[in-house]
Amino acid sequence: MLALWLFLVWVAAFGSVAPNVVVSGVIVAFGIAYTFRRFAPRWPRAITHPVAAWRFVVYFIGQMAVSTWDVILALRLRPDQIRPAVLEVPLRSLTRSEVTLLMNSLSFTPGTVALELHDHHLYVHVLDARDPASTVRGITTMESKIIEAFGGDPASAQAGGHR
Repeated sequence: MLALWLFLVWVAAFGSVAPNVVVSGVIVAFGIAYTFRRFAPRWPRAITHPVAAWRFVVYFIGQMAVSTWDVILALRLRPDQIRPAVLEVPLRSLTRSEVTLLMNSLSFTPGTVALELHDHHLYVHVLDARDPASTVRGITTMESKIIEAFGGDPASAQAGGHR
């Protein structure tokens, strides 16, 4: 998969499917994939429910659009009207892969940054904390979709240790 992805990036970067670009792309892509085969991530293989993974992707794209719009609106406010805060979000029992995906997803979403994971609680900086309970529910919803994508049952997951 890495070689295929690198090849597509190579062809897109050159913007051509000329024979020399294709041949050099195959050589470079497979060379890099072979060289770094020991560093291949484990988590994509752990996604056992592709439909649930797709639902997460669609949800995440929607959150990106909504959050981008919220940030645009916040930029129009006076500084004293913006309510940034650090919120504590209790996490349920998740694997390291799920925690990593959640933290990255939150950090990629405009207006939020995952700061720290400590004692099964995630600390998230948010740009607008006028309704902190709603923000925490949104993060919990994202967490549930990630748990489902990895084959877990969010309803039975409880706060606790990371596997």
